[in-house]
Amino acid sequence: MLKLYLYIIAFLSILIIVPAKNKVDFSFDYSQFRADSISNLLEIYYQFNTEVFIDKNNSDLETIAVKIIFKVKDHFSDKLLSSDTVISTYFVYDLIKNVGYRDLKGIYKLLLNSGLYDVSIYLLSPDETEVLFTSTETISVKPFDLSEPQISGIQLSNSISKSDSTKISSFTKNTLEVIPNPSASYSSEFPLLQYYAEFYNIGEKNLTLITNLVSSQSKILYSSTKKIHSVNESIVNVDQINLLRYTSSIYRLQLILSDSISNYAFASEKQFYFYNKYYTNENLGEKNNYESKVISNLFGFMSSEECDDIFEKSIYVATAIEKESYNQLTTVESKRNFLEQFWQKTNESSRDEEHASYKRYMQRIAEADNKFKGMRKSGYKTERGRVYVTYGIPDRIEPYPNESNLKPYEIWYYDRIDGGVIFIFGDLYGFGEYDLLHSNKRGEIYDDTWQRRLYNY
Repeated sequence: MLKLYLYIIAFLSILIIVPAKNKVDFSFDYSQFRADSISNLLEIYYQFNTEVFIDKNNSDLETIAVKIIFKVKDHFSDKLLSSDTVISTYFVYDLIKNVGYRDLKGIYKLLLNSGLYDVSIYLLSPDETEVLFTSTETISVKPFDLSEPQISGIQLSNSISKSDSTKISSFTKNTLEVIPNPSASYSSEFPLLQYYAEFYNIGEKNLTLITNLVSSQSKILYSSTKKIHSVNESIVNVDQINLLRYTSSIYRLQLILSDSISNYAFASEKQFYFYNKYYTNENLGEKNNYESKVISNLFGFMSSEECDDIFEKSIYVATAIEKESYNQLTTVESKRNFLEQFWQKTNESSRDEEHASYKRYMQRIAEADNKFKGMRKSGYKTERGRVYVTYGIPDRIEPYPNESNLKPYEIWYYDRIDGGVIFIFGDLYGFGEYDLLHSNKRGEIYDDTWQRRLYNY
């Protein structure tokens, strides 16, 4: 039986519950690579939303400076070992010229010896008077062995390509430009799981690489095997997996490097989340017991963080009392039961169709994200996204993108609601994100002088 050493990187930034005090969408992830016999290279990948950094009332502003502070403390003594401020300057034009461009990505690298560390990240406001985001992650550093085959941490990526020698990129390493995916999430719109890893101490050895895709129930859904042989002491391994055939869930990517002659194996793992709006049970063609349970109890296998994400997206159909009740829940089982009952109450059909309204709602969430995503927020969080999710697809839309002396606006018509209602949205600031100006739907904004807000003075 092989002696299996596990080097597991199981940090998943999308599953971190960000404290309410954080005022910016900020995701981060990290991986470790070999530096020398006593230290590892820690790479921290991050991305953040640019909304608070763009002053829409100051058209003369050409650049913005973003400051992020990285602090490292010894976990046991709480001694501050390093504090580094990273300042990045961006042209405002580059941030707003493309509709839908909303996130900036970066990478921070540092060398750490063997130990346990608390690494803190602080994102400062433009005037440096406020911390917009802060989070601390405890990271264990164990230098790689110099004799037996080893695998680095796995870096999830959105894109891996040959680097351009004429361009400077902070994401370049080993002749590749590896664009990180700090959110550790993929979707049916972007279903290609790409990843980067390094293999050490493999020179002249005949090794086998096993790549597994493992479900949250520890079931291997995909597995491939290939031989690894090189005269070089270390090599880079990049690959990709198309996730479209899999359902929405948390998965583990597992790489196992084994040597049958010396009875040795070494593994590295990485968690990620995949959302698939197209998935149906027939796509996989499997009728096993696990999938039957998923159909009968949609929320029964969700983690606490997945439940939180689902309920956050349910804000448009949840009452104030339901929101307060959910926020008081502390166990994953109570959250699962709450979601089950919450969505059951919206169905009047048989149990076989009990999640029909939930599926329609989440389909609208996904469509709103795709149709209305902007620089500042997810599509379903925009005004058009909210109306789309709440009331469905309009019967017709009248766009007015180029009216004389008026900013762009749209009129949405819902002929079958309350005898016919309208919603009027305007692009007030020129960012392609339309605000709701007026509606005759009860409970919505009513302003029969809405047109004055669109004048180009």
